[in-house]
Amino acid sequence: MTDQIYQNIKKSTSVVNLKDLFTLARNVGIFDEERMMTIKNGQGKDIQVHVNELAFNFLQKFTKDVPMNAMHIYLSSMQAKGINEEFIKFISNKVNYDEIISKLETNDSILTNIYNWFIERGALENLTGIERDDNLTNTPTSEKNRYKVRTYEAGESGVDKTRWKAPTVELIIKELTDRKFFGITTPRERDIAEDLGQVTDYQQKHFEKAVEIDKEREERKVPDFIVGKHIGQKRTQAYMEYAEKTKDIKGQILEEAGEIINNQVDISNKIFTYDTLAKSDIANFSIGFMTSCCARLYGAGARAMRASILHKDMQPLVIRNDKDEIIAYSILYINRKEGYAVLNNIEVNRRYEGQEEQLKIIYEKMRRGAIENIEEYNKTTKVPITKLNCGISPNWTAVNEYIKKNPQSSILKAPNFDDFKYAGSGTWSGDWHKGQWTIWEDNEMEK
Repeated sequence: MTDQIYQNIKKSTSVVNLKDLFTLARNVGIFDEERMMTIKNGQGKDIQVHVNELAFNFLQKFTKDVPMNAMHIYLSSMQAKGINEEFIKFISNKVNYDEIISKLETNDSILTNIYNWFIERGALENLTGIERDDNLTNTPTSEKNRYKVRTYEAGESGVDKTRWKAPTVELIIKELTDRKFFGITTPRERDIAEDLGQVTDYQQKHFEKAVEIDKEREERKVPDFIVGKHIGQKRTQAYMEYAEKTKDIKGQILEEAGEIINNQVDISNKIFTYDTLAKSDIANFSIGFMTSCCARLYGAGARAMRASILHKDMQPLVIRNDKDEIIAYSILYINRKEGYAVLNNIEVNRRYEGQEEQLKIIYEKMRRGAIENIEEYNKTTKVPITKLNCGISPNWTAVNEYIKKNPQSSILKAPNFDDFKYAGSGTWSGDWHKGQWTIWEDNEMEK
């Protein structure tokens, strides 16, 4: 088994922070050769197994299913707090494991947060007392409920009754979300809290910072769109474009039903639409988690996120997939005086790593979205935009390959994200200062 794990690690040629993987390995007990644990076998009988045997099985699957160059992103916040046997049992369950893996794409910290949940429950003392009667998940008051989640079900009288249920991925996420934020005073703050609550890595300080930035936007009276209107592509148009490019789609009508369904799944994975994200859109605060980039409320990209909301000449641009999920992100800057525009970079959710056909479409859609904004802007200005450059990101989630197929340009001046710093926002001036490629000029105007 150790050889298989080594082979899984060896498959990656990318730079990887093995420290994070070793932290996980320690926490699941791979280095503990003596510890025994009781689990149930396939027939429901209790059996004794070595903890490191379960750890090997888990890590063998994990290093196969998770890209090695994503380990740092998934595990960087995990601390070596030691073994929790209930956590090991939980992740060894195939249903729980598969659910965690499927959610890693949009929830970077899910594995770390579930681990911390079990560690917190294991450290609880004096599990006695009176349960609260409000609809908030709270600490268990008995040993039998130590590793269970409090839920509420309507009784026959219509009054909610407390139920303690065995933990599932969804129930743990719900508890982490429900207990998360306080100090909500307005419907707008409630909307922000509900959206941020879906990102289990965000804490009270993130909610407070999002509310602060949102109020700052309102006080500055920053327009939602720098071109005066929303620019976006309808999904029906995207389907029609795809159908036009792939002539054989019409022939699918004559195929058997099962094959049509399979083809439709394949097609939907290639349908993307470009969209201009309003500065007031709450999605701006969690954009980094949706697109696997650093534009989050704390960290290096926090300054870029804040700048795209508050700067009058910047605009968040996104790409959505067939399910209307945001999966790619860029920031458009328009220089009104000198007549040019720059995209900071184009970053994509890591689920599309290695999917070159999809990445190419995403790049083309982001380029078109930027151009359509420029064309709309040019209708009302005396200094039209004549050139669009794009920077590249050092992150592997970027679509640099397609950007670099364009001619490299001298660097056009763009804002410095460090001008939008705040405590905890990290240091990052922006990728557009390090190199730019021209992806559009006025002599190739297009719609």
